[in-house]
Amino acid sequence: MNTMNMRKISVFIFFILFLNVIVSFNQEDLGKKYYESAMAYMQAGNFIQAIADLQSIVKSLPDSAYADEALLELGKYYMEQENDKKNAELYFSMLKEKYIKTENGPGGYYYLGKVGLFFGATQEELNNAYANFERIPLLFPKSKWTQQALYESGTTQRYLGQPLKASALLNQAIEKFPGTLYTDQAKLELAICYLQLNQPSIALRYVQQVIDHPMDPAVNAMAKNYFGFVYRYGFRDKIVPQPLFQLDTRFNLTMKLKNPIQFFFENHKNNFYLLDEDQKNITIMNSTGKISDTKYEENPQFFFFNYKGDLFIANKKNISTPQGKQVSFAFTYELKTKFINSIKEAAVDSDGNYYIIDRDYKGLFKFNDKAEEIEFPLHKTNEKFKKIFIDKRERIFLLSDNNKTIKIHKITGELLTSFFSFHTTNFKDIKDFALDAYDNLYVFDKELNTMFVFDNLFNPLAQFTFPQDTDPVAFTVGNEGEIYIINKKIKTVQLFR
Repeated sequence: MNTMNMRKISVFIFFILFLNVIVSFNQEDLGKKYYESAMAYMQAGNFIQAIADLQSIVKSLPDSAYADEALLELGKYYMEQENDKKNAELYFSMLKEKYIKTENGPGGYYYLGKVGLFFGATQEELNNAYANFERIPLLFPKSKWTQQALYESGTTQRYLGQPLKASALLNQAIEKFPGTLYTDQAKLELAICYLQLNQPSIALRYVQQVIDHPMDPAVNAMAKNYFGFVYRYGFRDKIVPQPLFQLDTRFNLTMKLKNPIQFFFENHKNNFYLLDEDQKNITIMNSTGKISDTKYEENPQFFFFNYKGDLFIANKKNISTPQGKQVSFAFTYELKTKFINSIKEAAVDSDGNYYIIDRDYKGLFKFNDKAEEIEFPLHKTNEKFKKIFIDKRERIFLLSDNNKTIKIHKITGELLTSFFSFHTTNFKDIKDFALDAYDNLYVFDKELNTMFVFDNLFNPLAQFTFPQDTDPVAFTVGNEGEIYIINKKIKTVQLFR
């Protein structure tokens, strides 16, 4: 080969390499611009544009150094903002499969575990979550994700009813990575474990450590709330000769009640919501009882919230959405087209589907966000229900018409998985039920005038009988596990703490 040809080949190779460098540089530069733009939009609350920019990186710039960051942010958005399990799992799976060697790669396993823990209720779902967390300290011990994976492993084991195994994992997270945000969170989880193990003194010690030496104000606030919870269920009526709950006479709610029928504490916004049937309004109050707003609808029957804390108001025929839209429902039942005669209670899931109990018909009816009926396993049951509640983990709590049984189902696609029922508990007349911030279930039996408290695994935790001069018509639970009731005898709100 002559010298001239050699020079041509050399120039060609150099040109190809130069183009690759230019393309690579452009990918990095463009990827950075898209990512910074997405984060700015995300911070400003413009999620539509933020998601579009992140998806541009994933689809058009897969070799960019920001591709793994984009997948991580997309998955977190769909998990935390939209409660969308399917899309969250999609992006986290892509992260661990295509970018496992990047700094954020093990985060795919971590967040797949978080999705399982966040949405999971059945043992299989929680076991799968634990398997994802467990991989990180085994395969990536030096990863930045290791401590939080150990912490979440412990949390998952507590949800699985294994507080001893959970405490071992949580202690490992603290010992290996002292002095971080997850250290404090691990100590709070340890407190819950030791309370379950009936060792309240140790539980209280861990909570006090977080209060005295906080790494983060939000975790410090959680610890202060949980201190009262541990003291109540660990010491009162066991060690200290005091009743489980005591009337707080300092709590003063200055408002006139005529016929209050529903009361709820919404912890997303730290507000109370009270429905008065005669006054036909819903009063919104802050945590001190000061009125901040009043909602009026046509003959409101009840209200409920979605997972974001948005308020829905229902009358007999319609449901008013947070956007002010009125939704009416029709359904096909036993081959006959009818309308909902009278909505008794309703709830909404993370996909915007409505679950309705009708006063006249048996079963539970499901509609999409366009008010179109969806086939559902509880359509043609012979059982009637009185109350419904859907929690953040997509569990449906249903009170049977006999007022003695609470049935709990898990929403899985279009199916329901039944995994718990209080059929063995000697309830007489269940009036109301609620969950607190720690997933403990409170059940009020009107005939017994007693509040029954169950832990997050539905094991009996405690019970409290109200004084004889108290007639609760509705109740709600605060951040410390305190109970606010509407006392029908004196038509006022009272606090038991």
